Amino acid sequence: MRKNYLTQTIPISAAQHLFLQNLHEGQTIDASLSSLATHTGTPREQVRAAWETQGGTRDVWIKAGMFVVA
Repeated sequence: MRKNYLTQTIPISAAQHLFLQNLHEGQTIDASLSSLATHTGTPREQVRAAWETQGGTRDVWIKAGMFVVA
Protein backbone atom coordinates (compact mmCIF):
# COMPACT_ATOMS: atom_id res chain seq x y z
CA MET A 1 0.00 0.00 0.00
CA ARG A 2 1.39 3.37 -0.98
CA LYS A 3 1.48 5.93 1.79
CA ASN A 4 3.68 8.71 0.43
CA TYR A 5 1.84 10.95 -2.00
CA LEU A 6 3.21 14.08 -3.60
CA THR A 7 0.57 16.59 -4.62
CA GLN A 8 0.84 19.90 -6.39
CA THR A 9 -1.36 22.53 -7.92
CA ILE A 10 -1.07 23.47 -11.55
CA PRO A 11 -2.47 26.84 -12.62
CA ILE A 12 -4.69 26.60 -15.68
CA SER A 13 -6.52 29.15 -17.77
CA ALA A 14 -10.28 29.36 -18.16
CA ALA A 15 -9.92 27.83 -21.62
CA GLN A 16 -7.89 24.92 -20.26
CA HIS A 17 -10.51 24.43 -17.56
CA LEU A 18 -13.22 24.24 -20.21
CA PHE A 19 -11.19 21.66 -22.13
CA LEU A 20 -10.67 19.51 -19.01
CA GLN A 21 -14.33 19.87 -18.03
CA ASN A 22 -15.36 18.61 -21.46
CA LEU A 23 -13.09 15.59 -21.06
CA HIS A 24 -14.51 14.95 -17.60
CA GLU A 25 -18.01 14.99 -19.09
CA GLY A 26 -16.99 12.26 -21.54
CA GLN A 27 -16.10 14.19 -24.68
CA THR A 28 -13.23 12.92 -26.79
CA ILE A 29 -10.03 14.91 -27.19
CA ASP A 30 -11.11 15.92 -30.71
CA ALA A 31 -14.56 17.05 -29.57
CA SER A 32 -13.07 18.94 -26.64
CA LEU A 33 -10.57 20.72 -28.88
CA SER A 34 -13.35 21.65 -31.32
CA SER A 35 -15.51 22.95 -28.49
CA LEU A 36 -12.60 25.00 -27.18
CA ALA A 37 -11.96 26.47 -30.63
CA THR A 38 -15.60 27.45 -30.98
CA HIS A 39 -15.76 28.90 -27.46
CA THR A 40 -12.62 31.01 -27.85
CA GLY A 41 -13.07 31.93 -31.53
CA THR A 42 -9.66 30.43 -32.28
CA PRO A 43 -9.10 28.45 -35.50
CA ARG A 44 -9.29 24.70 -34.82
CA GLU A 45 -5.89 24.15 -36.40
CA GLN A 46 -4.33 26.59 -33.96
CA VAL A 47 -6.01 24.94 -30.96
CA ARG A 48 -4.92 21.49 -32.15
CA ALA A 49 -1.36 22.71 -32.71
CA ALA A 50 -1.22 24.12 -29.16
CA TRP A 51 -2.27 20.67 -27.94
CA GLU A 52 -0.08 18.51 -30.18
CA THR A 53 3.10 20.54 -30.67
CA GLN A 54 6.18 19.24 -28.88
CA GLY A 55 6.34 21.22 -25.65
CA GLY A 56 2.68 22.17 -26.05
CA THR A 57 -0.11 21.83 -23.51
CA ARG A 58 -0.36 18.04 -23.84
CA ASP A 59 3.37 17.54 -23.23
CA VAL A 60 3.41 19.97 -20.31
CA TRP A 61 0.46 18.23 -18.66
CA ILE A 62 1.93 14.76 -19.20
CA LYS A 63 5.24 15.90 -17.70
CA ALA A 64 3.34 17.34 -14.72
CA GLY A 65 1.61 13.98 -14.20
CA MET A 66 -1.90 15.11 -15.15
CA PHE A 67 -2.09 12.45 -17.88
CA VAL A 68 -0.22 9.25 -18.54
CA VAL A 69 0.82 8.01 -21.94
CA ALA A 70 -1.03 4.80 -22.74
